[in-house]
Amino acid sequence: MIFVNDLVDNPSLPYRSVMKKFTIKDLERFSDIKAHTLRTWEFRYSIIKPQRSNTNLRFYTIEEVKRILNISLLNRRGWKVSALAQMCDEAVNEKVSGINDDDFKQEKAVMDLLMHMYEMESEKFEDVLDNCLLQWNNKTVFCINDIIQIILIGFNAAVFRYLQFIA
Repeated sequence: MIFVNDLVDNPSLPYRSVMKKFTIKDLERFSDIKAHTLRTWEFRYSIIKPQRSNTNLRFYTIEEVKRILNISLLNRRGWKVSALAQMCDEAVNEKVSGINDDDFKQEKAVMDLLMHMYEMESEKFEDVLDNCLLQWNNKTVFCINDIIQIILIGFNAAVFRYLQFIA
């Protein structure tokens, strides 16, 4: 009998490499950026360089998905894509972590939860939730139930948005 923990802890299983490839439609659902815009960014700015299948379909790695998610977060906050495209991943990550807006942190937490779910990193998934509780629990506006509801409802909505197109 195989248990879920055995699957998560076994990097030799074939599904692990398959799950780390995403289509442009997946990227569109995660980031709320239309596929044609992603293609334009790919050609105009070389933000991402997808792999191609034998039938010429684009496939993206988890690192490229994370980069697009961070760029989309910053773009929605007024950053120009042309400026972000010239930055390395570390600089983009630094810009993302430097923003202290609660709405931004909530959106970032939901995206982090998505990525940790797809990478099957349960400890990092829990770390994101723990950090949310630690960051916002001392504010009078939020109580623990509010934080869990805000983050987990956002996460559930993102997962549902993705899964409704798969079935």
